[in-house]
Amino acid sequence: NGYLRSLASFKKPPSSELASTVGAHLLDLVAATLGPNAEAANIIAERGVKAATLQAILAEVARCFSDPNFDLDNVARALGLSRRYVQKLLEGTGKSFTEHLAGCRLEHAFAMLTDPHHLHLAIIDIAFAVGFGDVSHFNRTFRHRFGETPSGVRAALTVREQK
Repeated sequence: NGYLRSLASFKKPPSSELASTVGAHLLDLVAATLGPNAEAANIIAERGVKAATLQAILAEVARCFSDPNFDLDNVARALGLSRRYVQKLLEGTGKSFTEHLAGCRLEHAFAMLTDPHHLHLAIIDIAFAVGFGDVSHFNRTFRHRFGETPSGVRAALTVREQK
């Protein structure tokens, strides 16, 4: 039930790699409901634990992304996992820890830049608020991700607000 709720919370469709993993998890859940044999039950249990652990990793990233010192070691330590195991589980999503962290930060920055309630914040303040320590790096990665600079996104909001 919690797993399905977490799937429904995606703002965008998952990557093809993650969609494939989700598909396997859903098949496992159906098989478990129908009563699998002992070998299948072991496979399902192992994959279920991995899926739950991956969800915990992604939740920890979503919870702590704004800390500029947040890194892979923080996640591993918080969840009692090895650094390598965290990396291995994230590899299954098709993204590294760094990519997940940057994605979370960029999504929140975009949301803040397009929210009229945050118009009083300077772009540098938004960059720092979401965990970036270097504004030029923030500008480059933002533009790469969204095809527009943060100031361009902010300007588009301002134009919409004036109409």
